[in-house]
Amino acid sequence: MFCPHCGTENADDVWYCRQCGGSISNPYEATATAPGVVLPAGPVYNWLVPSVVATVFGSLCACLCCLSVASLPCGIVSIVCAAQVNGLVRTGDIAAAVRTAGLARTWCLVTFGVAGGGLLLFLAMMILPAIIDILES
Repeated sequence: MFCPHCGTENADDVWYCRQCGGSISNPYEATATAPGVVLPAGPVYNWLVPSVVATVFGSLCACLCCLSVASLPCGIVSIVCAAQVNGLVRTGDIAAAVRTAGLARTWCLVTFGVAGGGLLLFLAMMILPAIIDILES
């Protein structure tokens, strides 16, 4: 367990930090009372792999049409949030890890939505003239 005051790693069964003498409480008990945060039963999922996949998908869609370029900043935000989750879990701040994982999930879904929406608009603009030509002839 890490000391919330100085960051020194201590044994899990101690009440006071061996470096600074500060009080160490169980981080799971401390975060269980945080308002609006439901602690997971298992490990906190960090959303890193879906965030990278969404960003790559957004990059590929941006190569096809400029409508999907807006997905790239969203994907970067998603990757940054996802990369912070495991560090927060290691320091014992489970509530912040859950909130950050939720942000990573949200931005990952926004990235997929913006890239997919841009791709659908691009395909509609490419296919619509062909459909109009077929209907006119």
